[in-house]
Amino acid sequence: MAGLTVIGESAFEDCVSLASCPLPDSLVEIGHGAFCSCATLADAVIPAGVTAIGGYAFFGCESLTDIAIPAGVAEIGEWAFASCTGLTDIAIPYGVVTIGEAAFADCDGLVRVTIPDSVTSIGDRAFFNCRALRSVTVPGGVTEIREGTFAWCESLKSVTLPHGLTAIGELAFLFCTGLTDVTIPDGVAAIGESAFDSCAALRSVTLPASVTTIDAWAFSDCGSLRDIYYTGTPQDWAAISIGEQNEPLAAAAVHFGGSPFEDVPATASYYKYVLWAYSNGIVKGTSATTFSPKAPCTRGQFALMLYRLAGKPDVGDLENPFTDVKSSSSFYRAILWAYSNGIIKGTSATTFHPSRSVTRAQIVLMLYRMAGTPDVSGAENPFADVTETDSCYRAVLWAVRVGVTNGTSATTFSPNMACPRYQLVTFLYRFNGIMDFI
Repeated sequence: MAGLTVIGESAFEDCVSLASCPLPDSLVEIGHGAFCSCATLADAVIPAGVTAIGGYAFFGCESLTDIAIPAGVAEIGEWAFASCTGLTDIAIPYGVVTIGEAAFADCDGLVRVTIPDSVTSIGDRAFFNCRALRSVTVPGGVTEIREGTFAWCESLKSVTLPHGLTAIGELAFLFCTGLTDVTIPDGVAAIGESAFDSCAALRSVTLPASVTTIDAWAFSDCGSLRDIYYTGTPQDWAAISIGEQNEPLAAAAVHFGGSPFEDVPATASYYKYVLWAYSNGIVKGTSATTFSPKAPCTRGQFALMLYRLAGKPDVGDLENPFTDVKSSSSFYRAILWAYSNGIIKGTSATTFHPSRSVTRAQIVLMLYRMAGTPDVSGAENPFADVTETDSCYRAVLWAVRVGVTNGTSATTFSPNMACPRYQLVTFLYRFNGIMDFI
């Protein structure tokens, strides 16, 4: 096939025995339905020169477990990779502008997707029924979450919406039963019909004063919703047009001004992370009205946060090896649980020092252990202040790989820095979004 530039429409459609199809470097276009319903196709390396992937190009290629989209592609066509149930990880390259309608719909094995800042349009039902998808960050150029874009993404625990967003369409997050909190950015005017319908675990929603319309059923069957952080005034709230079957909105407590803490404004970069941790009972304020985001956190406090994040499991009659951890302490059960599960170690065989500030290195090391110490083979170390001899080395590589942290700069991690509370809840939020068992 040397010299071939285009694979035409439906060229290999329904070739159910096609397991491999090496493609020539000369290829620039994969046409509509080119490999549609090639159910056994497991090897499809798209050449770097391809600039167009047509609609339905790989629809139903359920044996595909990996696909690399070339950097020259500007548009991923409608239903292009829909029902590719073997895909688990998709990195959409910078340069893609449009993700077409239902492009990845029914990819129910898809766990991770990276959407670059170049994307400005995500089509209807683009990730519909991606039941294993855990987290998503919508890029800043996207102005609308369209109909059913993330509907039935029942494992979705973390969604970050861009500040340029103006509307959330109908059914956008229908049956996203893993969502516990959502922050809708300032600028959104309309929330469509059934947008968050049946998000049964949703506990808190931040709504901007820019919202004028919440359509019928938008928050129907959100039985866990208890807090609404609204950035406007009571008068602004009363003026919103709220459609029928939105009883959870009426039952929830509305906090005007957008935050329970006067030192965590809605404009803060860590605002949504603080609200998530607070609304889910993982962290409390330092007073009724303050969070103290830049204050350090102690080892005992962090153990307690991990314990709450894990659902406060029963510790039974575990033996306490630490003379400085009393049974009357609020951290007692948390420290015993974390120690018995190999998540936390003492400062000696008999001491824990619960009042010492916890460092950034200690935090990622604890999270790494809680994640089961995953393999980090092949991971690059971008940090000059973390070396292979450091006990936190593998944990830091893992944390960067999975997106728990990006460091304090491009080349530094600051492992020995006492971790401020706002960074800590950011770590926990991102960690929660990637773990199956939490």
